[in-house]
Amino acid sequence: MEGPEQSGNVLKEGLFCVFEGIDGSGKTTLIQKVREELLNQMPELSDSILLLREPTSGKTGQKIRAFLQAGNNLQRSEWIDLFMLDREENVNSSIKPELKNKKLILQDRYFYSTAAYQGDETEPPGAQEILEESLKRGFPEPSLLFFLDIPPEVALERITKSREQMESFETLAQQEKFYKNFLRILPEECIFLDAMENSDEIAFEISKIILGAIEDQ
Repeated sequence: MEGPEQSGNVLKEGLFCVFEGIDGSGKTTLIQKVREELLNQMPELSDSILLLREPTSGKTGQKIRAFLQAGNNLQRSEWIDLFMLDREENVNSSIKPELKNKKLILQDRYFYSTAAYQGDETEPPGAQEILEESLKRGFPEPSLLFFLDIPPEVALERITKSREQMESFETLAQQEKFYKNFLRILPEECIFLDAMENSDEIAFEISKIILGAIEDQ
């Protein structure tokens, strides 16, 4: 592996790690712990790690979050268009440039979430169709894809205990639908993790996988 004095970066090439799961699976907290664990094991990564999320904090992402919190009853096609636009902005302004700069990206949600949350097997487009549309648009596929696996009823119980205000889609029936959609579309190379386990142990396991990918570059 090239040293920082040669390449200006610990990584030889960018690494794009995506974390998926239904709400209540603990993704956001886990990503922070993964970052901490990576730095514990490899401090020289401090300038290389970038945390991203979707919806983003950009103009379109903020609009999406506001609509979700307000329970706006948009058409499904409108939701999909908003998520696609937010992703296009994220890909062009952050993901592609930062991968070119040899960054290690840890991203909370990506096009798998859009497919799982907006896909409907009884009224097209289904989850697979939405996923294929994302791929047609040239959005980069993850280097590593992690799925936090948790029973929908347990995830909903976590949400209920931790939040004063529930978002419009946070019902058991909806969570079960999203979970099934994820299982339909996640690729074979996706790494499934038991979200019921201790989060520190999960973070350690993920960090080993990421560090192994860095060493294999």
